[in-house]
Amino acid sequence: MRKVWYLFVLGLLCSCQLQDLKPIHQSPTQTDDASVANSSIAADGGRTVTNCDDDLNDIDLSANLCNTIAWQNYLAEIPTLSEEQRIQRLDTLNASSPDELKRLLLNTAPTLPLQQRIDNQILLFDKASTLPNPLGNLIFMYASQNQRLIEQELKTRQLVTQNQQQQKQLKQLQSKLVQTQKKIDALTEIEQQLNDVESNTQEGTESE
Repeated sequence: MRKVWYLFVLGLLCSCQLQDLKPIHQSPTQTDDASVANSSIAADGGRTVTNCDDDLNDIDLSANLCNTIAWQNYLAEIPTLSEEQRIQRLDTLNASSPDELKRLLLNTAPTLPLQQRIDNQILLFDKASTLPNPLGNLIFMYASQNQRLIEQELKTRQLVTQNQQQQKQLKQLQSKLVQTQKKIDALTEIEQQLNDVESNTQEGTESE
């Protein structure tokens, strides 16, 4: 699940018109000499982003590309967090707008209880609608993916519930069948006893 989420988040910016962005954290073995010498990130339309800050604590809600890339990295980290780490992150947040978005993202992690995610999903969609693009698009697509997972989980739970109900009904029918068979066996035994009495009576009469 975490690998799927990580791959999904890495691809989110493709629909935010950032298809040509290079990875933020690249080692020299992953880049050519020119890339190592020039750490700038090329974007659509020939725009270039340089000196992007890797500190995820200082990201804001602006529309610049470095900021959106930082949020992309933040999203990619969420599925890798343990519950203890997630709570620690929440404890460090304040009432600022960026921290409000972080709180919503941390509270919609796919490992959380379903109802908690549903409650925060509504708020996350609302928040995404207020953000400038491409950040708004990124958060909206992340929320949409969360929504699809929630809907799939709801369908799965519904199927499980239906299966449990059918199993319960089947057990009830089996129980009724057993009780009915016992009654049939009892009636058959009574009938056999009556037949035996009648047969003995006839034999006694004939012997007289």
